[in-house]
Amino acid sequence: MIRRRKPNIIIRIIYNPKMLTIFGLIIILLISYPIAKNISKHYEISQEVKELEKEISQLKDKNSNLKSVLDYMGTDQFVQEQARLNLNYNVVVIKDKNETDTANSISDNNVDNQNEISYNKIIGNPLKWWHYFFN
Repeated sequence: MIRRRKPNIIIRIIYNPKMLTIFGLIIILLISYPIAKNISKHYEISQEVKELEKEISQLKDKNSNLKSVLDYMGTDQFVQEQARLNLNYNVVVIKDKNETDTANSISDNNVDNQNEISYNKIIGNPLKWWHYFFN
């Protein structure tokens, strides 16, 4: 009599279609989990890169604005304004000899204005009104 060998139980379980499906799903899940994790990390990194690029563009704009302010602070106009505001200084510009006539007329006007101020301080109000109406 010929004896037939009984198939091994493990081989029978492996070749069962239901078991093959379950093993296949398990293998697919084990492979897809790291892939999904990598895709999630890639998405987070791309979002962070976009935010950093936006921050870079904002910093470049701020840098260009600060450069323009720094350039302005290096000009004579800014120095004069700061001298006038903080130190109560007036900046005097010295012109060429050809333009001294206008400078002399300006200084003469300043002397006249100072004389008027001192004249107004000495004379009282009644005399001022008298000169206003009758002169």
